[in-house]
Amino acid sequence: MRAVVRPRTTELPDTASSARWEGADRPFLTEAFKSAGVDYDATAPELTDTGTMPEEDQAFELKLRGELLGVPPKKDADVFDFSFVKKAAAELKAENWKPKTGSRSP
Repeated sequence: MRAVVRPRTTELPDTASSARWEGADRPFLTEAFKSAGVDYDATAPELTDTGTMPEEDQAFELKLRGELLGVPPKKDADVFDFSFVKKAAAELKAENWKPKTGSRSP
């Protein structure tokens, strides 16, 4: 869960001390997101505090995909199960967990 929560923060890695970040991670991730048409900064506000998909979006996706595929409607809970993420996020919040800042080892 901490790996999911970390990207939701505004803190960035210490790029000055991370050769791996500059030489491998940044170029790879930049190209991967670009080729996939993903803009994290644009999509992050659409996520909930736990990094999950809001229930309204779940319902919309199920309705749309069901219509496209010609399948009967499903309940959100039958398809999307974020119970583990919600439980882990609650535990981290109760512990007042915060991601580490500063340099990370490459």
